[in-house]
Amino acid sequence: MATTRTNYTSDAFVVSAGCLLFRLVDGVDLQLCILYNTRQGKWVLPKGRKDCGESIEAAALRETFEETGYSCEFLPCTLETRAPLPGVDLHPSKVLTVEHATEPFAVTTQQMKNGAMKFIWWFIARPTSSEKFLDTQTNSEAYDSHFVSIDDAVGRLSNQEDRETATKARQIIEDGQGDGLAALFRDSNDVLDVRG
Repeated sequence: MATTRTNYTSDAFVVSAGCLLFRLVDGVDLQLCILYNTRQGKWVLPKGRKDCGESIEAAALRETFEETGYSCEFLPCTLETRAPLPGVDLHPSKVLTVEHATEPFAVTTQQMKNGAMKFIWWFIARPTSSEKFLDTQTNSEAYDSHFVSIDDAVGRLSNQEDRETATKARQIIEDGQGDGLAALFRDSNDVLDVRG
């Protein structure tokens, strides 16, 4: 079977990254942080462009912090991925189930109005503190961040791709947890008892 390739040079693509920022309240209420864009009247996920010299991972964490006001870290999950384990040669590429993975779990492509192709790499994260910082957004941003139940979040998100991404992230978090959700969030004890 022939493969299809398309080349984009650096002036024709945008690299973007973001996180689906989850917290667990009272050990049972899985909540997702979503953004209300006050200028456009839309609900979106936190993401943004990678800076020059910045890794995709660092961009995802930075953009999520800037847009939500919450410092965060990647949430190690059980993930199906085609990324090989270090030092393992997989040919042809096979799907592996990897525990404690912090790889991107999804990528969204978007053809922009100026003709450039945008690639948005998505990670799953958790807050490192219950404190929400103020004035973290750039001048061009106008977001109100809200942690809401995952069902509410999926229902509010304005575009289908974000809803699909949030649904997949939820599935990843809930499927691989033999010890329950609390075990997954155990390392962020200060977040476990967050109210509202």
